[in-house]
Amino acid sequence: MSGTSPQPPQPSGTFGPAQPAGNGIAIAALVLGIVGLALFCLRYVSIPCGVLAIIFGVIGKNKAKQGAPRGGMAMAGLIMGCIGIVLTVLWLAGVAALLGFARAKMPEIAQQLQNMPTSAP
Repeated sequence: MSGTSPQPPQPSGTFGPAQPAGNGIAIAALVLGIVGLALFCLRYVSIPCGVLAIIFGVIGKNKAKQGAPRGGMAMAGLIMGCIGIVLTVLWLAGVAALLGFARAKMPEIAQQLQNMPTSAP
Protein backbone atom coordinates (compact mmCIF):
# COMPACT_ATOMS: atom_id res chain seq x y z
CA MET A 1 0.00 0.00 0.00
CA SER A 2 1.79 3.04 -1.22
CA GLY A 3 -1.04 5.50 -0.35
CA THR A 4 -1.80 6.60 -3.90
CA SER A 5 -5.28 6.28 -5.28
CA PRO A 6 -5.83 4.56 -8.61
CA GLN A 7 -6.14 6.83 -11.62
CA PRO A 8 -9.59 7.05 -13.27
CA PRO A 9 -9.76 5.66 -16.80
CA GLN A 10 -8.81 8.11 -19.51
CA PRO A 11 -11.43 8.90 -22.18
CA SER A 12 -10.75 7.44 -25.58
CA GLY A 13 -10.12 9.68 -28.55
CA THR A 14 -13.26 8.63 -30.41
CA PHE A 15 -16.60 10.34 -30.01
CA GLY A 16 -20.08 9.62 -31.35
CA PRO A 17 -21.37 10.99 -34.63
CA ALA A 18 -21.78 14.74 -34.85
CA GLN A 19 -25.23 16.03 -34.00
CA PRO A 20 -27.03 17.93 -36.77
CA ALA A 21 -27.29 21.67 -36.35
CA GLY A 22 -30.22 22.56 -34.10
CA ASN A 23 -32.99 25.03 -34.67
CA GLY A 24 -32.80 27.26 -31.59
CA ILE A 25 -35.06 29.79 -33.27
CA ALA A 26 -37.87 27.20 -33.28
CA ILE A 27 -37.39 26.55 -29.57
CA ALA A 28 -37.43 30.30 -28.90
CA ALA A 29 -40.67 30.60 -30.90
CA LEU A 30 -42.26 27.82 -28.87
CA VAL A 31 -41.19 29.26 -25.50
CA LEU A 32 -42.29 32.78 -26.41
CA GLY A 33 -45.59 31.46 -27.76
CA ILE A 34 -46.25 29.61 -24.50
CA VAL A 35 -45.40 32.68 -22.40
CA GLY A 36 -47.51 34.99 -24.58
CA LEU A 37 -50.45 32.60 -24.43
CA ALA A 38 -50.20 31.93 -20.70
CA LEU A 39 -49.90 35.61 -19.79
CA PHE A 40 -52.44 37.00 -22.26
CA CYS A 41 -53.96 39.29 -19.61
CA LEU A 42 -50.63 41.14 -19.20
CA ARG A 43 -50.51 43.14 -22.40
CA TYR A 44 -46.99 44.45 -21.88
CA VAL A 45 -45.74 40.85 -21.77
CA SER A 46 -48.04 38.95 -24.09
CA ILE A 47 -48.00 41.22 -27.14
CA PRO A 48 -44.19 41.44 -27.42
CA CYS A 49 -43.88 37.70 -26.74
CA GLY A 50 -46.56 36.95 -29.32
CA VAL A 51 -44.96 39.14 -31.97
CA LEU A 52 -41.53 37.60 -31.34
CA ALA A 53 -43.04 34.10 -31.40
CA ILE A 54 -44.57 34.82 -34.80
CA ILE A 55 -41.30 36.23 -36.17
CA PHE A 56 -39.19 33.38 -34.78
CA GLY A 57 -41.79 30.84 -35.90
CA VAL A 58 -41.58 32.04 -39.50
CA ILE A 59 -37.78 32.04 -39.40
CA GLY A 60 -37.75 28.59 -37.77
CA LYS A 61 -40.12 27.18 -40.41
CA ASN A 62 -37.89 28.55 -43.16
CA LYS A 63 -34.85 26.94 -41.53
CA ALA A 64 -36.77 23.67 -41.24
CA LYS A 65 -37.54 23.76 -44.97
CA GLN A 66 -33.78 23.97 -45.54
CA GLY A 67 -33.21 20.82 -43.49
CA ALA A 68 -33.00 22.01 -39.88
CA PRO A 69 -34.98 20.01 -37.31
CA ARG A 70 -37.92 21.11 -35.15
CA GLY A 71 -40.19 22.56 -37.82
CA GLY A 72 -43.17 21.49 -35.72
CA MET A 73 -41.93 23.51 -32.75
CA ALA A 74 -41.62 26.57 -34.96
CA MET A 75 -45.16 26.10 -36.25
CA ALA A 76 -46.52 25.57 -32.73
CA GLY A 77 -44.78 28.76 -31.56
CA LEU A 78 -46.19 30.68 -34.51
CA ILE A 79 -49.73 29.44 -33.82
CA MET A 80 -49.52 30.11 -30.07
CA GLY A 81 -48.13 33.59 -30.72
CA CYS A 82 -51.11 34.38 -32.96
CA ILE A 83 -53.61 32.97 -30.46
CA GLY A 84 -51.94 34.88 -27.61
CA ILE A 85 -52.21 38.19 -29.48
CA VAL A 86 -55.87 37.53 -30.38
CA LEU A 87 -56.69 36.64 -26.76
CA THR A 88 -54.93 39.78 -25.54
CA VAL A 89 -56.91 41.98 -27.95
CA LEU A 90 -60.18 40.30 -26.90
CA TRP A 91 -59.22 40.70 -23.22
CA LEU A 92 -58.52 44.41 -23.71
CA ALA A 93 -61.79 44.89 -25.62
CA GLY A 94 -63.70 43.12 -22.85
CA VAL A 95 -62.10 45.21 -20.13
CA ALA A 96 -62.80 48.41 -22.08
CA ALA A 97 -66.44 47.39 -22.60
CA LEU A 98 -66.84 46.53 -18.92
CA LEU A 99 -65.35 49.85 -17.84
CA GLY A 100 -67.53 51.74 -20.31
CA PHE A 101 -70.64 49.97 -19.03
CA ALA A 102 -69.68 50.66 -15.41
CA ARG A 103 -69.05 54.33 -16.17
CA ALA A 104 -72.42 54.69 -17.89
CA LYS A 105 -74.32 52.97 -15.06
CA MET A 106 -72.42 54.55 -12.16
CA PRO A 107 -74.95 57.35 -11.40
CA GLU A 108 -77.82 54.86 -11.42
CA ILE A 109 -75.95 52.47 -9.10
CA ALA A 110 -75.02 55.31 -6.74
CA GLN A 111 -78.66 56.45 -6.61
CA GLN A 112 -79.87 52.93 -5.79
CA LEU A 113 -77.28 52.61 -3.04
CA GLN A 114 -78.39 55.89 -1.48
CA ASN A 115 -82.05 54.83 -1.53
CA MET A 116 -81.39 51.46 0.12
CA PRO A 117 -82.97 51.18 3.54
CA THR A 118 -80.54 50.65 6.36
CA SER A 119 -81.38 48.07 8.94
CA ALA A 120 -80.71 48.80 12.57
CA PRO A 121 -79.96 45.87 14.89
